[in-house]
Amino acid sequence: MKDNNKLNEQKRKLGSLLSKNLIVISVAIIVALTGVIAWFTRSQTAPADGVNVKCEVPDGLEVAVVAPGATPTEDDYKKSLLGDINLNKEDYPFLENLEFVEVTSDGVEFVKPALIQGSDGAYPNTDPSSEWSLAEPNKEYLCFDLYMRMNSSNAVYLDGDTTIKPVSDTLIGPDSQNKSEAGNFSRDCLVGAARMSVTGGTAGENILWIPAPNIFYDSASRNMYIDRTSGDSFTHSYYTSGKVLKTAAAIANTGNTYKLGKSAGKNRKIADLIKSGDKYVAHRRISVWIEGQDDESRFALVNGFFKMQLKLSLNQ
Repeated sequence: MKDNNKLNEQKRKLGSLLSKNLIVISVAIIVALTGVIAWFTRSQTAPADGVNVKCEVPDGLEVAVVAPGATPTEDDYKKSLLGDINLNKEDYPFLENLEFVEVTSDGVEFVKPALIQGSDGAYPNTDPSSEWSLAEPNKEYLCFDLYMRMNSSNAVYLDGDTTIKPVSDTLIGPDSQNKSEAGNFSRDCLVGAARMSVTGGTAGENILWIPAPNIFYDSASRNMYIDRTSGDSFTHSYYTSGKVLKTAAAIANTGNTYKLGKSAGKNRKIADLIKSGDKYVAHRRISVWIEGQDDESRFALVNGFFKMQLKLSLNQ
C-alpha cells in the first residue's frame, strides 16, 4: 500500500519574515515525551522551558498572553517594539507544571481516554463503565488566551505563513537528525501528531489545524513517509468525552511546507475587534497538543522536537 520510492531529504530554515503589519509570536515548543509507550500515556518528563514568544506590534495593536480564563492587567499588554515576550514558567507561572501528554481533542474539549493494552499497542476503552477524564490545560497540553486591543476598529488575521515544523532539517535516511531507535527517521516527525486550534470566535473565526499532514508513520511496518499529499493524515479524528469517535473539519495543506496557508488567497480572520469602552477589543484561546489518534504520537517518536511561529496580521 505504500510506495518504496526513495524520499528526498527535506532541509528548511525557520524564517522570521517580519513586516510592520505583522505581530509575530515565535514559540519554540520543547516536546520531550520520555517514557511514553502508547496513546494517551502520561510522560515522565516534558520540560516546558524554552517556550519563547516574540511580538512585533503593528499600528497601535496591543496584545496580552495570559492563562486560560484569566483577565489581563495593564502590565500584561505588550505594545513596545523592544524586547520579546518570554513564555516561560518564571514569567508565566501558569506554565510551571506543563507536560505534553497525548490527548485527543476537537480543539475545544480535551480528553484522556482510559486504555486497554493490547498486543498491537494501546487503544481506548469505550466500555460504559470505563473512567475517562478531561485533560488539564498547561499540565497536559499548551493553552493560553490571547487578548488584543486597538484604538480603532479592525480585524485580526492569522497569517498564512504561520508554521509549526520540526526542529531537524533532515527527517529521513541514515543522516536524519535526532534519529529514532525504531528506524532511519527523525523523532522530530512527532510534529505530524501536533495540532493547533484557535477558538472563542464565530464559526468562521475558529481554526483547527493539522500542521504536518505530509508526515505519516506506518506503525505496522515502522516506515516513515514525509511526502504525503492525501490520505488519513489529512483528516482529524478524535474522541469525545462521551467515548464517541468523530472526525472534525481541519486545515491541512498539501504543499509540505508546514504552513497554515491562505484561503482563497487571503489570510484567515480570527477576530473582529469590537468596541468596549475607549478601545476595540477581542480575545481568542490558542491550544497546542499532541493528538493521540495519530500514528505519529507513537513510541518511536518520543523525544521529538518542533518549533511554532504564529504570525498575526491586520491585513487579509
